[in-house]
Order: sequence, then C-alpha cells, then structure tokens
Amino acid sequence: MRFWLPREAVFSLILLLILFFVPGTLPARVGPDLYEKGLQEKKLGHWRKALETWREGQASSGGRLAPDPRIGIGFIELATENQAKSFYEDASRLYFWGLTLEDWSPYSEVLTREVERVAPLADEETAARWRNLLESKDPALGEALRVFWLKRDPIPTTPKNERLLEHWERIAYARAHFKKDSTSVYGTDMRGLVFVKYGAPDESFANTLGYDLYEIMRLFDDFTLRQEIQRFNTHPEYEIWRYYGLEPRRSTVFIFGKKEGFGRYGLRQGIEDFIPDRAFRRTSTVTTYGVLPGAVLQLMYYSELRNIDRYFLDRYNEQETLWRNARSANRLSPNYDIIRGILGHYRSLDRTLVTFKFLPSDRTSAYEGLEQLDLKVKTFRHLDASGRPRLCIMAVAAQQPVDENFSVRFFKAEEKTRYKYRYVLLKYDARWRRRERTLTYPAMKNVNTATFAFLHQEDLPNFVVVAERLVLGVRKVGLEESDLPDTVNVVGINSRILEHIQPLSADSTRPEMSDLILGRKTPRDVVAEADYAFPVIPVDPLQRRRPVQLYLELYHLPVSNGGARKATLRYEVRRIEKKGDRVKKKRKQDGRFVLPNTGTQIKQAFRLDFSSLKAGDYELQVEFKDKKSKTELSRVVAFRLLE
Repeated sequence: MRFWLPREAVFSLILLLILFFVPGTLPARVGPDLYEKGLQEKKLGHWRKALETWREGQASSGGRLAPDPRIGIGFIELATENQAKSFYEDASRLYFWGLTLEDWSPYSEVLTREVERVAPLADEETAARWRNLLESKDPALGEALRVFWLKRDPIPTTPKNERLLEHWERIAYARAHFKKDSTSVYGTDMRGLVFVKYGAPDESFANTLGYDLYEIMRLFDDFTLRQEIQRFNTHPEYEIWRYYGLEPRRSTVFIFGKKEGFGRYGLRQGIEDFIPDRAFRRTSTVTTYGVLPGAVLQLMYYSELRNIDRYFLDRYNEQETLWRNARSANRLSPNYDIIRGILGHYRSLDRTLVTFKFLPSDRTSAYEGLEQLDLKVKTFRHLDASGRPRLCIMAVAAQQPVDENFSVRFFKAEEKTRYKYRYVLLKYDARWRRRERTLTYPAMKNVNTATFAFLHQEDLPNFVVVAERLVLGVRKVGLEESDLPDTVNVVGINSRILEHIQPLSADSTRPEMSDLILGRKTPRDVVAEADYAFPVIPVDPLQRRRPVQLYLELYHLPVSNGGARKATLRYEVRRIEKKGDRVKKKRKQDGRFVLPNTGTQIKQAFRLDFSSLKAGDYELQVEFKDKKSKTELSRVVAFRLLE
C-alpha cells in the first residue's frame, strides 16, 4: 500500500527538519523563557540558583539568545540585594548585554522603569533625552544608558563597573531600611532617593521639635497667649542628613519628616513645612493679640536646631534679630507683612534643595582608597606617509593639577623612586562594545606621560584612556631599572572618555587637514626617547607672555603650475565667556599663515603671540581654503591662558 501525503504537508515536514537539524536556524529563545526560569527560582527563595540559571543559560546559548534586559537588570538587582560579590563581574556583563538589543519594544515597561531609576543620577538634559528616546522607541536608548555608566566607571580596566554595582547596592539598602513611604522611584521613602544619589550621610540627626519652650517663655509672660500659640505646635518628628562636599564652602542638609507633623513622610523644603499653614494666616492672630503663631514656632524650631548646622544657626539669628528689633520698637511681634515676606524668601531658597537644582547629580565612594589623578588627554588625527589615517593620543597624569611646567618638561614626574604610571587605552565600536585593549608605560625615565599612536579605524570611533599610579614593592635583584617589581599596587586612577572620533579622509583627490597641536617646541630628549614624532607638544594651560607654537599638516594639495598656490590658511582667536547657561565668543585676534608654493603636503609649525590677550578661556580656529579644488577645511582647539 502506498502512503500519500499532500504537497503542503511535505513542505511543512521539510521545514521542521531544517529547523531542528540545521545549526543556527532555531529561534533565539528555545524552550521555556530563560528569564521566567530564573524568576521561578527567585520566587522559591533560591536566589543563588536563579543567578546561576540566568548566567549559565546566557553563556551556553552560544550567542543565539537575544539580549534580554529583564535578565540583565534582574541579575544585578538580585546579586546586589544578597551581596553576592562572586557574581558581580557577571552582573556588570549581563546588565550591559541586556542593553545591546536592537528592538526593545517588547521590553518597553522594563526600560521605562530602568530609565526612571537612573534618571535621578543624571542632569535634566540627559534624563529628558532618555525619555524622548523611550517615547520614540529609539534603539539608541540602550547605547545611551551603557555610555552613561561607562563614563562613571571609576576603574575601567576591571571587568566590573564599580559605580553601577554601588548604585544597585544602594537601592537594595534603601529598600530594606527606608520604608516609611514608597513615593520614590525605588519604592522607598524619600530618604531612599537621597541615599541612592549620595550614599550614607556624613552625619544624621533625629528628634522631635517643639518641646524646648525657652524662646516662647522668653518672649511672652502671658500664660494664655503661650497656650494659644502652642495649639499650632504639632511636635513634629524630624530626621536631618548632613553631607560635606556637595556644595562649595558649606555643608548640605536634607530634612525629612511629615508635612505639618501629620501628613505624608517625605523630603521637606524647610522647617516651615513642619508648621501648619494656618499658623501663618492673619486669621490665626485673633486670639493671640496680633502675634503670628507661625513666626513664634519658626523661632522655636530654628533655636532647637541651631547647633546642628550653620544653615539653621543663620536662620535663627535672622529670626532673633527680627524679634529683637520689634521689641526695641515697643511692638509685641514683628510686622505681619515682613514675616510673610521672609517666609516666601525662605521657601524660594529651600525649593532648590528639594529639586537638587544646584547640587551634583550624585556622589560615589567607588574611589575609596584611591586618589583621583589629574589627567589631561589630547588627540591628534593625521595621515601617515602612505596616506592612511592615524590617531595619536597623548595622556599626562599627576597627583596635583597638571600645569604648564609639567608640559614644558614633557610632564616630568614628581617622584623619582617607588612610583610609576601606567596607561591603558580601551577601544570601542560605535555601539560602545569593547574591542581592543592596549597597555603602556611611559617611555622615558621619571616621566608620567604616554603616547598611543595607531592606524585609525572607522569602526572603532570611541575610546577610554585610563591612567594608574602604581606604588612599587621590593624589586628583584637583576631586574632592569625600567622593569616592574613583583608587587604593584594601584594607589591613584582617573580616566577620560573620547567619543565619536572619526578618522581623516584618505581620498587623495581632495585636500585634507590634520588636527591642531597648540603648545611648545618638543624637547630633543623627548624626540629621541619617547614615542612622539611631532615638533610641538600640546600644552594647556598656556602662559600668555611666552611664545606659542601651532603645528598642523595639510595633505593632497593641488600642484600649482608655476604660479602662486591658490590657497589660504587663516586663523582666528576667540575669547569664551560664560554667564550662567549662556556662552559668548568674542574675536580677539586673527591673521594669516604663509604657505609654501610647492609640494602636495605641508607639515609646519607656526609661531603665535598671545601676550596682548588677557588671561581666560579661548579657542583657536584655523581655516584652509583652496580655490582650485573648491575645498574649505576648519579645525578648532580650545585652550586657557594664564598670566
């Protein structure tokens, strides 16, 4: 008997055989959802098993598992919640892996919550851009979040992102300890939001206001009047956190408690939030002989807090002076309109604290135990003898700010023994995936400068330069002086991000111009010993009374037929003035460089004189125009002038 199958069934069978037996044709998610499998273990209380499920499932997929932000976020959340430090490297890796997906529309809720969790650490402009990317479902959102954390990574040379892990550790702590309300994006009360941004306070104080009656007893003998004022005293509980270093020249205080002593627990604008609004209304003075109860409570509360911080002491002194002046004028209390005016002024000032407007977006302790080096990085794009794009990255680090003296001596190190600097260059593709890592030490003895020179690839436009200061241990006998000993400890570090640096054009039919090097003539010993091949070294800041050298290169120039080159090279120096968010640029100097009439390539240093300029911030723009090829090129370098 013959068995016959319809043509459609045959095609279906062939398709199934292909799916199951041809490698790489299976869907990205095979069998039960990996995230759900790990989540089930978590719900059963098996947090370690959940982490292993996600880690091993992603690792064993051979790259066929599509990036899943639920796994990346869920993993780092669970690992930090349980202080599972052995999983921290995987937590960083899976978090970033989960953000590399092209189409995240199936996970829009997950990404929305993540943006809201990270937004308090960003400035307003950055957070608004993320929300716009969310709304438009732009795949660039994942890259934007990855770059945000990469820029905050205190030690980019390690597999972990210490700042990202610290962020999630703070979230876990806040969720466990700040549960008087759930109004923050972390499901905590507002102490949790402040804690996630700035970490634990340097000092904290908690108590109840309104039990110290010294001020009211001093001001009023009338028992009935004191009782009427006390009717507005709710004896509010407060908690005050004090931080040092968030603002220049003063500490920062955050005040927590319930609105008017009975409302929702939260971050208060000021002490006045603890006083009922009706205590500041004119109607409240009917039974108090014209005395505004709110003003008396203000004085009492600031008096009780004046020993905590200068902020409260200054307010108390202002209030006390107000009352003293009223009594000198034979008035029972200050003028109502004056009190209301001062109240409005206080609330206007304190409102900025609640919105964090003039405070840094966050504070980290990830550098704890490490000194932050002063690191300056300069880049120079050029073409080599074969016409290939190259990039030179110059880095200098020091304990104290790098000044011109470091630069003129080619950044000579401050110690001759026991310390050494190490530099690492990390190369990333356009989506900020790490591709290459290069490590180098300064080529010369007792210097702290490094140069990275390499072919500039278009598919690797992003870089991170890391400087580390090493303290050297005991040196083995027989080692060369330039070698490192057995024990090396990193005691200082810093890094710089270089974004979207595109290579110069290698098209030999069109003129091209290098970047600009503004500085001093390169010392001979640097040319002889260091990996640096240009006649000028970059210097910033510059001393305005000293001569300055500008170096640039021009390529693929049209050859003139016996006549003058039909090209010009002009420059303009503009002073940069900043007033708030506004930036003004004023032209202060301009001129023209003389170009040789022969040759298709020019490599030349030009002398500039800035002695007539005042100290400040400037930019130098150089414009090349060639009439024959109808080419216009422009390069800009920023610099600072010192007296």
